[in-house]
Amino acid sequence: MTRAVWVKADDAVGDWDDRRARITAALEAGADWVLVDEDDVERVRELGDINVAAFRTDGNVTLVDDIDEAEDETGDAATRADAIVVGKDGEGDATIDLPEDFSGSADLSTLRRDGDFDRGAYVLSLI
Repeated sequence: MTRAVWVKADDAVGDWDDRRARITAALEAGADWVLVDEDDVERVRELGDINVAAFRTDGNVTLVDDIDEAEDETGDAATRADAIVVGKDGEGDATIDLPEDFSGSADLSTLRRDGDFDRGAYVLSLI
């Protein structure tokens, strides 16, 4: 079994300065992964070479006014996480209740939203 060290550095840690300090310490200590909010991926990549996993929390509603613009927002390698983690602010941490039928799951809908699973995707369950 291979072990990997993950360091969580999302908005629960504090502002960007606090998160940056934690990520820098993780890089210096040789951590394998850092888990951040999706909006921080590009900034994390600027700090150093580390695998980046990102919480994706916006799967419930996506409003598209311009389909061409929405398709262009998929991002490049610098803005895309190596893995996606869902469950934060959703069913995984009990922020919302699990549905009786998993076809109505907000967390699973979040994963299905883009369908770009070549990077890997994980469902976090803290309950």
